Amino acid sequence: NTLGSLFMIFLIAIVHTVVEPFQCLAQPNGLSVVQSYPAVICGESQEHPAMLWTGIAFSIIPTCFIALCCFVVYQLPKKIVQASSRVLQSCAFLFFRFKASSYWYAIVFIARGTLVALIPLLPNSLVQVICIATLLMATMLVQTHIFPWRVELANYLDALLTSGLIITLCCAAFLISDADAQIISYLCSVLMVGIVASAML
Repeated sequence: NTLGSLFMIFLIAIVHTVVEPFQCLAQPNGLSVVQSYPAVICGESQEHPAMLWTGIAFSIIPTCFIALCCFVVYQLPKKIVQASSRVLQSCAFLFFRFKASSYWYAIVFIARGTLVALIPLLPNSLVQVICIATLLMATMLVQTHIFPWRVELANYLDALLTSGLIITLCCAAFLISDADAQIISYLCSVLMVGIVASAML
């Protein structure tokens, strides 16, 4: 349970670290460098293949954790019918935050964090902003519809913070060089409509 809680806290950081070797940034000279390690040239430096294989090897850890969480959530109704308290005690880190009727939201919570860490792999900055904003909007619509958090105030805080992140992303999108301002305007308009719709749920 303690180990699971630590994984839940640091999952985004773990996934981000694992995918760092795959985040290559194009340079004006035509080469691409690892974003976190500018001295390493993607596909050419001797260190890069080792970094890639290390990332692939360590990706097994978060992958197994996510798969285990999905399996536990899938098995939970059956274990409750069998009156098995062992699963609830050992996997309380998954469910203690959420209402009993919204136990499955643990998977949404984990998926959101994992995808946020994976989206920077996309090569285009505007596409990254669109994907993160769409992901946040989708999860916020679900969250405001079912109010999954056990503490009532946490549902409002989650929606408020997510709305703030979406608005911040919209503002940041205008700072992206070579981005079409009209497309960004349309995107922000749609997201604002989504925020208002979430508030009305």
